[in-house]
Amino acid sequence: MALDQRLLENLVQPDGGVYSCSSDSEALQFCERVARSHYENFPVGSLLIDSIRRPAFYAVYAFARMADDIADAWPGGSDDKVRILRGFAEQLHSVAVTTHPVFRAMRYTVEKTAIRAATAERLLVAFQMDSQFSQPKTTEDLLHYCTFSANPVGELLLQLYDENSEENVELSNRICTGLQLVNFWQDLSIDIPAGRLYIPRSALEHYNVPFQRLAEEQISPKFLDSIRMLLAELHCQAYDMLDSGAELIERLSNRRLKAEIAAVVRGGKMLNEKSRLLSERILYHRPRLTRVERAMLIVRSMPVLFRSHS
Repeated sequence: MALDQRLLENLVQPDGGVYSCSSDSEALQFCERVARSHYENFPVGSLLIDSIRRPAFYAVYAFARMADDIADAWPGGSDDKVRILRGFAEQLHSVAVTTHPVFRAMRYTVEKTAIRAATAERLLVAFQMDSQFSQPKTTEDLLHYCTFSANPVGELLLQLYDENSEENVELSNRICTGLQLVNFWQDLSIDIPAGRLYIPRSALEHYNVPFQRLAEEQISPKFLDSIRMLLAELHCQAYDMLDSGAELIERLSNRRLKAEIAAVVRGGKMLNEKSRLLSERILYHRPRLTRVERAMLIVRSMPVLFRSHS
């Protein structure tokens, strides 16, 4: 769910417009409101994140949400979007006093925690790529995009808990890339009508499925089997990526972080399965986790809190 246009119009202003603030606490509260008011399929700042670290979690979320919506929903052209996002990068690193709620919260977070501004800036690279979207040619191109669009999120979380060893980052990257792929495939019914497709051209060519066949209101029987096989491979790739990173859960020392990551991995797999079961209907229907399912993800991850760390 995108931020409303009035909010976005103020947040592109260097001072935050009508949402400008004069204290760190105001800025952090603003980011919490943004995070809590926007639906996500995966837990955002859930109760599994301890209260001390939750404000930083909200700050990062608000920063990413704001920049993502510029790329996706800002009415200007691609050049205007890139200009705004480059301005965001400058504000992220600026040491000047700011009243912008998101950048003030991010600055506070960088100063008070182990989170690095350079890692957050990598997200802006992905949003600039979105602003000038080009369908990936190969799977390698798609995974390269994920190194900017998804992987920094996991790295920021590991930094927040000071658990960002090289091995943990590698496993986190697999989980985040898997989650990104799950999101891509669940959003096909939205992206295809908009002319945006993250399925690599090489995959379409392999299964002899032209893009326009995916955009048809009714799939031609001639292409039905090919489309089903294509989608099955995509869902399998997403699952395998998530599963290959799940070892991270046992490597983490902080039990709350272990439970959060367990909930996220389980949620990603659940959503991927919903998409897989839809088969070709995923082209016309966007699956989502219900509130009950999201709550159960947290409940089922609670035992991790009480498991001894080996």
